[in-house]
Amino acid sequence: MFDPAAGPSFWHDRNPAPRRAPLDGDTGADVVVVGAGMTGLAAAGALARQGLSVIVLEAACVAGAATGRNVGFVMEGVAESYERTVALWGRARAQRARRFTVANHELLAERIESGGIECGYCRRGCLHLAASDIEEGELREGAGFLADDGFAAELVAADALPAWARRKYQLGLVVPGDGELDPVAFAQGLARLAEADGVGVHEDTEVTAVVDDAGGVTVQTPHGSVRAEAAVIATNAYGDRFEAWQRGRIDATRGQVLATAPLPPLFDRPIYASHGYEYWRQLPTGEVVLGGWRNLDAEGEVGHDNTPHPAIQAAMESFLRGLDPALADLVVTHRWAGIMGFSRDSLPAIGPLPGRPRVSLAAGFTGHGFGFAVHAGEVVAALLATGTHQWADLFAPRRFA
Repeated sequence: MFDPAAGPSFWHDRNPAPRRAPLDGDTGADVVVVGAGMTGLAAAGALARQGLSVIVLEAACVAGAATGRNVGFVMEGVAESYERTVALWGRARAQRARRFTVANHELLAERIESGGIECGYCRRGCLHLAASDIEEGELREGAGFLADDGFAAELVAADALPAWARRKYQLGLVVPGDGELDPVAFAQGLARLAEADGVGVHEDTEVTAVVDDAGGVTVQTPHGSVRAEAAVIATNAYGDRFEAWQRGRIDATRGQVLATAPLPPLFDRPIYASHGYEYWRQLPTGEVVLGGWRNLDAEGEVGHDNTPHPAIQAAMESFLRGLDPALADLVVTHRWAGIMGFSRDSLPAIGPLPGRPRVSLAAGFTGHGFGFAVHAGEVVAALLATGTHQWADLFAPRRFA
């Protein structure tokens, strides 16, 4: 599954942690969660707080895959612009999906505060930038829709953009509610909170099969198994390795990222540009973390290979150097890639698999995992406990039938 030889992310190097013991032998629990990313850990914690016994199985380490291999944005909405989601889904569904992400951000912030998670979380807002007339039109129309639907957003004219932005972009849109964090520190905090609630977390434990029957679920690994009443698959793009239902519905897609040595202050908030193919942020300590550019090799960036793409990495570095004279001599300290799960309709699949009520999925976040994952964990936990949730119909896996 995940190949740790591809190299750690900037975030993993900042947050070294001892590995938890792998599963050894056969055991049981009320619920077994596959995947110790933010979704799996959020679900595990929510289930434990309901009084259930929970075991989490992780093939690599906490936040080893997509959760820990991104730039750390916490954004409203889905990967598509609001104008595009309205065109694709209709106004009501687009509005509802965005409200879910707004609620997710509040849950995430509350968990950070109440759990005392030190992860550099802040809300400076995000600057969305248009690089073409088409994209400018989308931002303008989307801004009107957002205002009408009660979401905060403010257009920024070209002459009011920062000097570096005016060299390439022609319109901006600030979403003030967007945030940022250190994704590995956040996930490690979720893991500690879950363990304090009685959850057992096993790293270096690759799942090979999830077998359900009338009496329960057995999750198999090379060194033991877990028998449970129910299972939650929260491995995003990697679930298709052992769960056939995901294939053809959630596609593994690679994203490239790099990080620099500290630079002079230049970017005062996260940037999301060119239909989401360009995105970056500067940390308070000066490092710039930049990702994207998969459109340069759309076919080559599909699949589970998480090694960096040399040509895309070179293009990213060249772009960053060209934004401002202050960046001409930047030093790249880290290059890495992460595998995202892209759903066929840009919305995640959250809930029981069709015809398999004991096996639930929470995956397919389409590059916006931090906009959905904590709330997704709460939803899947509620569905297992009560069989219902107000958001269940929007994300039900059965919609792909």
